[in-house]
Amino acid sequence: MAHDYRGIDPEIIFDIIKQELTPLKDALINIILLNPINKELVLKALDSQFYKNLEYLKVKLGYEEND
Repeated sequence: MAHDYRGIDPEIIFDIIKQELTPLKDALINIILLNPINKELVLKALDSQFYKNLEYLKVKLGYEEND
């Protein structure tokens, strides 16, 4: 199976990143906030090496205060 990355329009990708990712991120955070989740499991996951880029979620989810 092959992918045709040459057919990707960089302007379309840039527009998607600029316009769609922030609303998607906000919607996903709201889904987390609306559903009961185990705080200890979330914190354990966020402390893992695989999710270090999601540290901001600790503040967004109310698990830590903003510095």
